[in-house]
Amino acid sequence: MTLVMMTGLPGTGKTYLAWKLIKHLLHQYVYLSTDIVRRNLFNFSHHHYLPFGDKLYTQEKRDLVYNAVYLITDILLTHQLSVIVDGTFYSQSKRQPLFQICQRLDQKLIIIKTVCSEEIIKQRIQGRKKQVENASDADFNIYLEIKERFEPIIPPHIEINTEKDLSIILQEVKIYIDNFQS
Repeated sequence: MTLVMMTGLPGTGKTYLAWKLIKHLLHQYVYLSTDIVRRNLFNFSHHHYLPFGDKLYTQEKRDLVYNAVYLITDILLTHQLSVIVDGTFYSQSKRQPLFQICQRLDQKLIIIKTVCSEEIIKQRIQGRKKQVENASDADFNIYLEIKERFEPIIPPHIEINTEKDLSIILQEVKIYIDNFQS
């Protein structure tokens, strides 16, 4: 079984790409999102655009969300299910538990970091406000806060510019995963 970690700043296309990967390449994967876990843990169904560190984004609540994601990931991998986990994973301390889970269970960890221009991020974040089904509550101020905190990714990973054509992106990811698994 394999764990795919989708990481990157808000608005870079993590969720979009995760769903496209499930549809086109990774059909049997279970999708897990920090945004959806946050909504379920704190029982809300509409957007809450709040400052980083305030209410839904306090350190305690961020830790609760990530700990729930780690637990669910561990359970899914233990039951021989492959998982795509989608979140910013902006710090090494947020990524480390997933490394440890994979190491303990002798599972592969594939890291995909999404990137794009700040201009596109602004457009995407603005467009989210009209999408009720979009679980992300990161506005541009949250993006700026996380951008300040985002730590380099140490293990091997692929960086995907989501401004490219989807067919090119899928081909890049397929080649990376094929090479990674061999």
